[in-house]
Amino acid sequence: MQAIYSASTAKSKTRERLMRLLVLIPSAYLILLAGQPAGLDLVKIWGTIANDPAILLQQLINGLANGAILVIIALGYTLVYGIIELVNFAHGDVFMLGTFTALLSLSPFIVLTPTGGTTVPWWAILICFIPPMVFCAALNVFIERVAYRPLRNAPKIIVLISAIGMSFILQNVGLQLASLGKLTQAGPQFAVFGVLGSNNAAPKSFPTMLNNDNLLDAIFPPPAVVAPTGEQSQGQISADDIAATADASISATMDAQAALDAQESSAEATPDVSAGAVEAATPEVPAVEDAAAAGAVVADATEEPTPDIIATTQAETGENPLGNTAAAVAGTTDENQQKTRVRITIKDVLVIVVAIVLMLALRWFVKNTRLGKAMRATAQNRDAAAIMGINIDRIIALTFAIGGMLAGAAGMMTGIYNGSAVFTMGFTAGLRSFTAAVLGGIGNITGAALGGIIIGVLSAFSDQFLSVRWTNAWVFLVLVLVMLFRPTGLLGQDGGEKA
Repeated sequence: MQAIYSASTAKSKTRERLMRLLVLIPSAYLILLAGQPAGLDLVKIWGTIANDPAILLQQLINGLANGAILVIIALGYTLVYGIIELVNFAHGDVFMLGTFTALLSLSPFIVLTPTGGTTVPWWAILICFIPPMVFCAALNVFIERVAYRPLRNAPKIIVLISAIGMSFILQNVGLQLASLGKLTQAGPQFAVFGVLGSNNAAPKSFPTMLNNDNLLDAIFPPPAVVAPTGEQSQGQISADDIAATADASISATMDAQAALDAQESSAEATPDVSAGAVEAATPEVPAVEDAAAAGAVVADATEEPTPDIIATTQAETGENPLGNTAAAVAGTTDENQQKTRVRITIKDVLVIVVAIVLMLALRWFVKNTRLGKAMRATAQNRDAAAIMGINIDRIIALTFAIGGMLAGAAGMMTGIYNGSAVFTMGFTAGLRSFTAAVLGGIGNITGAALGGIIIGVLSAFSDQFLSVRWTNAWVFLVLVLVMLFRPTGLLGQDGGEKA
């Protein structure tokens, strides 16, 4: 009895020491982050916010938009884990290949703009959502059949290593896929690959699909710029006014230079006269006066049309008009030039709406359809589900197909919102999306959405107020703190339904 009590006491002390260590590690990590190297200068941050409060709202919008893309990817992670408890590390690279597929599917619809850019019709965007979703669904099913199904009853660490290996394979496939742009040199039949360029490791640019116009301008028009002095103080200074003033000044200068050239030419063309003629003409004062008058006319022609606009404006207003040209053209004054004007574009709205629709559709499918119930039964007890007649292999393949479709949709949305693709993007996106799924409660659809939004907003605020290179550190600090107090995630549960 004494031995049992001693063993229990030793285990309790060991557990207590372990908890102290777990608390000490994130505390030390936070102390290291709270220094200048991490950009945590509270005085500077508060000053920036106090000087421009709108920057908070703008970064919130940016965080929601970027977080929405993470949500779409994280849903695929959490769905697969909820069914077979597998962390599919290849999911991020499936998303990367989906982005490249979206770019290739847009290639036949690309047209040149008058300014030399590229764009696609709006209806082509709707059509091109289908190819990356179908391709990624088929690819995910193939990966499950080849890499995961033979190891389904193997230890989890072996399946995890297989997932990591598949991730490296897909990343190299993406690198080789990006090199297909060189095929355009073989003939015009390969023109569709021209969007991939000739450098396979370089980022690939998407055509412009949606404009960047601020939707708030229709509700809150930008403030007009009022001239500081003179008769124009009642009107507005526009870019046309500035251009007209500059043209007038240049024209006046050219006219004055032409007058001087004409005077010099006439002086050179005057024939030589004799000394007597010169002496005879010398006493005639009117001739001298005429010459003086001619000189005055030339001087007037040279100086009068080109007044010193800059000096005059500086004397009247105390400001240099050339320094305010950019602000005037942009529609802002110097006082408001550094103020953030909140922008919401159609891209922001589209990304957020698509993420919400996909999350709600997935929840409805899992909760209300026959296949969704089979997925939940498989997640609860695979053996019992098989006894009840559920085809486990088919349900798991369906799960991977849905996860792949979500990855393809996320790839298309990344092309619309960020406008670029590179073969290494799958690692970063996959890591953050998996972190979002764990943060919200892996296996929980709503938790994955919540985690994606939190990480997106946190990353946006860190990029703006702290330092870009420390953003991942802050993200994982939040993850460690949440796991310390909520090991199952924010919305995770101990047991019960996972999907």
